[in-house]
Amino acid sequence: MATVFKRGKKATWYAQWRDAAGRTVQRKTGIPVDMPDKTPKETRKMAQQLADVMEQAAKGEQTMETMLDCVRSIAAANGMGKPMPSIREYLGSIPATSGESAEKNRQRAHKAFLEFLGSRADMRLDTITPALCREFVRWALGLVQPSTVSQYRGYIAAALKRAVVEDRHLPSNPMDMANIGTEMRAMGIDKAGRKREPFSVEEMQRMLHDFPRPWRDMVAVSYYLAGLRLSDVCMLRWSSVDFETGVVSLREIKTRHERVISLLPVLRERLLSIRAEQGGEGAEEYVFPHMACRYQGQYSSRISTDFTGLLKAYGIVDTRDDGEVLEGRRHRVNPKSFHSIRHSVVSFARVNPQLTADMVRDAVGHTSEAVERGYFAAGDAAKAKVMEVLVDAVKPAERDCKTGVA
Repeated sequence: MATVFKRGKKATWYAQWRDAAGRTVQRKTGIPVDMPDKTPKETRKMAQQLADVMEQAAKGEQTMETMLDCVRSIAAANGMGKPMPSIREYLGSIPATSGESAEKNRQRAHKAFLEFLGSRADMRLDTITPALCREFVRWALGLVQPSTVSQYRGYIAAALKRAVVEDRHLPSNPMDMANIGTEMRAMGIDKAGRKREPFSVEEMQRMLHDFPRPWRDMVAVSYYLAGLRLSDVCMLRWSSVDFETGVVSLREIKTRHERVISLLPVLRERLLSIRAEQGGEGAEEYVFPHMACRYQGQYSSRISTDFTGLLKAYGIVDTRDDGEVLEGRRHRVNPKSFHSIRHSVVSFARVNPQLTADMVRDAVGHTSEAVERGYFAAGDAAKAKVMEVLVDAVKPAERDCKTGVA
């Protein structure tokens, strides 16, 4: 049986016992001698309970979890400390402090983590281990692209960092031990093999003219604006389109980068036709109002899914490309999606000997190349040449569809 004694200026109870070798061991219980509404005799009794369990745990007679439970029960009975929240409670308590797009991504990451945990989401927050985090990364890699898994990991790591630094719930961040590259190699996943494939010229022609509306117009906006992402197409405002100067100015939703893109005549005709159908200038705020409403709603992810359905219906994507069934869910990585238009833009432009890689990169708005290339600016004339090449790539289809809008 351990003994207790008080030590220090703040008068805290300490535990003392002898180990298997007969050496004296002293450990701080953390229980103060003087507490509100407690006599030193009562606090000593609390310290004695804890000291006995600490000794047993040190000698291997009790588990560490038993000792921690003893600490929690004593603290809870005497109004000390703060309760440890469950994983679900803690993630739900983190306030929104970022922009709308980032907040949507954060909530999606939290939802994925809770889905992975299932009933384990109601475990205490301090039960999250590095092994559990690595398990989550492997689970997510089986369902979504590595870039999305990286995003998930980043938001979960940020939440757990808050638990370490601000709330002191965890001694360290377990997500720091989950390396996506390591798990990908362990699973035999080739990152290059999971990239989106570009559409062929024939496929781009079919999408530009055979797809139902508004999809064929959305494809045109994306393609003729140098691979504009689906989110930016859905949320494109008429105020961003300057028909007089012939440019489209916008801030990308994903990167928050400002873009100024040349408005090609073929796209200008389409947009003017769309605006006329909407009732003229000022009738609608967005170029695609229904899609803008969907994107801002609860089921924005369904927009991309609907487009994939069209690709399958038109034979552009094989229905067998859904991927394997894993844990009751379909594999979400398809070889081609709306984002493949961006790949097509780069592929079509890069094969033209008149265009350098830096010119194409600057026109598309990529910023992930070497640092020195980030300083390159193609200039308006070079960007305009990139846009002309895009028109030439699908010119046969444009001659067959003079109106621009079927």
